[in-house]
Amino acid sequence: MAKKKEEKRHPLFAVSGNHEYLRLREVKRVITSNHEQGWEIDHVDGSNISDLSTALSPNDFFESGAQSMVVVSNPEKADLELLEAHYDSDDDIVALLHYNGNPKGNTKFGKFLKKIGKSHLNFTKPKDWDLDAAAIKFCISEAAYRGKKLSNSLAAAMVARVGTDFGFLSFEIMKISILADIEGVTEITAPQIIKGMAPIAEMAIVPVVDAVALKNKKAIIKSMTLLKKNSKYDPTMVVCSYLANAATRWLGVADLRDKKVHLDEAAQRMGLNPWYYKNKVFPQATNWSTSEVIELLQLLADVKRSIFSGQISPWLILSSRILEVCR
Repeated sequence: MAKKKEEKRHPLFAVSGNHEYLRLREVKRVITSNHEQGWEIDHVDGSNISDLSTALSPNDFFESGAQSMVVVSNPEKADLELLEAHYDSDDDIVALLHYNGNPKGNTKFGKFLKKIGKSHLNFTKPKDWDLDAAAIKFCISEAAYRGKKLSNSLAAAMVARVGTDFGFLSFEIMKISILADIEGVTEITAPQIIKGMAPIAEMAIVPVVDAVALKNKKAIIKSMTLLKKNSKYDPTMVVCSYLANAATRWLGVADLRDKKVHLDEAAQRMGLNPWYYKNKVFPQATNWSTSEVIELLQLLADVKRSIFSGQISPWLILSSRILEVCR
């Protein structure tokens, strides 16, 4: 029986998508994995044609057989002929094209990505109405990655309690899996989920959210200091997730407020109980303008990126920037 012809491995692949968490995690995974194997890692802006050409050219200083990876940001601005030539070559230098967003298929770069086929991974953010189902599926796959079985019903219960932020859910699954390892089991049960999620409640994040809502710098410093002191894990990602959920709601409130929509109608539009909207949600957003909420959401996204890119002390970045925006 004839052997199946081995598919050629190309020294170029791409990662794209508007699902920031999954995209950045994949890029970090690839870089970390290759770095641990002794690869040289270089970072180049694709718009700098000269630097990119140099980075993708064989280097006499490398020993024979040595490998390196060039991470290319803004690849849509690169010389496509150069990228196509490298894709079809047999070079030891691997190019990782990192594109922020979903590439349009009718552009030159989009057509190039279609050409490279399986060498392109795209992480698309689910539609709002599909978020819960996608988050449940993600929890199950995260548990499987850690060698654990998680039922659909328990995954759904987790999503209902903590929301659809993939970074937050990954953090929860990690803790719960550690508990399962300690107990020597491979299937996650409800008691383990309760135990694993208990520290989140003990962290008392609500005072931080309330302090940020009031723009009370003294209360922010006090609540965040207490939170960090009592946390068994780095709470940066958790705080970002809670604040992002709150800020997203404040953004809706601010928009309806600016349009002078009556509180009862605003509550209906946001799908909230009128009493809860008037007494809990609306008061939190009174100190924030639409532009300020957008600025807060942008800084939270920046902090999340700092976590995935391996920057030192993202907690200090979060703390300082929150104080800056609460002016």
